[in-house]
Amino acid sequence: MQLQFIEERDQNDRAAVEATAYSAFGWLFDLVFAGLLPALFLLFAPIQRFMPAGWVDPGIYFGLSMDYFDIVKTYGWDYHSLRVSFVLPNALANMIMPPIPARLIVVFGFYLLGLFALYDGIRILWGRMPAVVTTSFLAYSPVYLLANTAGYVDGAYLAYVLCLFAALTRWSVSRQTFWLVVAGIFAMLAILAHTLAVSAVGLVILFFLILRWEDIIRRPFRFVLGGLAGGLLTWLFFVVALHKIHFGIGAFSALRWIVNASFAGFGANYRHGLMDWLPYTTRHASGIIVSLTLILLLLARRSEGFRRIEVAAAVVAFAGAALFPAYDLILKGVITQTIFYAGLAVPALVIGTASMSAILLPQAGNLRPLPAVLIALFFIVTSWFAPAISAFLSTSGLNVDLFVLTACGMLIGLVLLTPLQKAQSVRTAALVAIVIVCGLSLAMNRDSRQLYKTAGTIDNLEYFRAAAFVRDLLKSGVPTGRIPLFWFQRDEFAARDGRSRELARTLRFGDSEFVLTLYDTLASLRLWHRSLLLPELKPDQPLESAPFLMNASVTVVFIDQDKAKLQAAIDSLRNAGVSCNVADRSTFHSQSFDINVTLIELHGPGDRTPASCR
Repeated sequence: MQLQFIEERDQNDRAAVEATAYSAFGWLFDLVFAGLLPALFLLFAPIQRFMPAGWVDPGIYFGLSMDYFDIVKTYGWDYHSLRVSFVLPNALANMIMPPIPARLIVVFGFYLLGLFALYDGIRILWGRMPAVVTTSFLAYSPVYLLANTAGYVDGAYLAYVLCLFAALTRWSVSRQTFWLVVAGIFAMLAILAHTLAVSAVGLVILFFLILRWEDIIRRPFRFVLGGLAGGLLTWLFFVVALHKIHFGIGAFSALRWIVNASFAGFGANYRHGLMDWLPYTTRHASGIIVSLTLILLLLARRSEGFRRIEVAAAVVAFAGAALFPAYDLILKGVITQTIFYAGLAVPALVIGTASMSAILLPQAGNLRPLPAVLIALFFIVTSWFAPAISAFLSTSGLNVDLFVLTACGMLIGLVLLTPLQKAQSVRTAALVAIVIVCGLSLAMNRDSRQLYKTAGTIDNLEYFRAAAFVRDLLKSGVPTGRIPLFWFQRDEFAARDGRSRELARTLRFGDSEFVLTLYDTLASLRLWHRSLLLPELKPDQPLESAPFLMNASVTVVFIDQDKAKLQAAIDSLRNAGVSCNVADRSTFHSQSFDINVTLIELHGPGDRTPASCR
């Protein structure tokens, strides 16, 4: 079927000019829904704002943010340190303030930057009410909140991709090359924060290729060269800023192993059985419902012709929902099953949500405060009480999972294929119902529950403070040139009071499962895989064959909660004849746990006498 597009350029341009024109009330309206309400939610909601126990990557990024240049000089470039557009803002924040406020500044900064950019782009293309619906949907989504608070790169690359969307939106209504350069800058920042963000960047660019293809065809070099200029300027900035540690193309040779591993199906080692995770990963319902609803709306209006902006949004929303499952099927990846890649689908999802909202909302009037407040409050309440909602549904006997939510959404969408869809009341009711189903799909999502504080849950701030405490010990107690290696009894922390499910994270690899705890997070301060000495301490543990004993530049960082464990470690070193100095134990105290840290400076094999370790 040949697509027949409605001529809409003049209409779109007039809408853009109208949407861009600000009044005093317009400024206030935008500020409240894009900034004030989300900031208050992030500040006061019962959610975690710091990395939890047992998460390795956030610990690595925290270590890099505190000692970036030292770590890269010692260990060279790796997968984590190359994410310069995420690590450097963290490092800059830590240069000018203590770790806790520095972390909060970064969290709030990326969180609000992404929301303001998203709101601005949607307001220009579709108007303020679709901007309120979409921005509220994202701002209070557990997926977006966890992306920003968990200490991973997700919040950063999402903010950059949404800024790319805003920049290309402004280019699409102004045709100014300046905005293409800005778009190139944010595209490069996103890719430098997370290589896989190239997919999200590509989906955003695809949207504008469909929307403004005439402009691009008339001046293709301006479009391409403008973006490349911005990307090149960004690259040169990091080359100059990091010249002392030789950042450049050569540094990215460290990524070859992960690229080769991805194509070789390495991710299959982390995969769980499909039905072990899919029914409970209800966050996927949103992408499926929004993309298919847009397709149904287009089908219902096929006799009237298609608006290009709606076609572009439908294509991108569907591609965003289908791309990563296809990637997982072809390359045996784990993107779809884990929440730590969920942000990659967010840009396509919000573009689809904005277009769907614009089609279904009443067209008269642009500022409607009461509906906007009600929409925002619905998402706030749903997100705030997500654990209670999930617990209620699980104990009610209702089998509400991904498939049920998707079926409900599609039934609502099918109404839009009937003559009823011509009535504005039906269209508004359909949007409300879809919003409710999507909100529930996020509230019920099992793998985002780690975001929330519930009764008896330890505040992740305590773990973060413990990491800052150990980092300060390393900085002051490990001389330059010495390599810290961590030694601990891995299960001691989680088993100390029976709260193992909260205090540990299970990582599956092949047929094995690793139970990671706070001790692993602390070892991550020096890249984990490069600083993990021994994750166990056995009685009378023989160490004679351990290769670290021959390294005279090692400082063992021994972590324990029992003085007897420290003595057992010293005895093992003594029996191996290692010459070493044992520093005094330093203890971190918190409301929920204490840990002891002892630095043991090794000097290589000694005379194998009991007095060699003192």
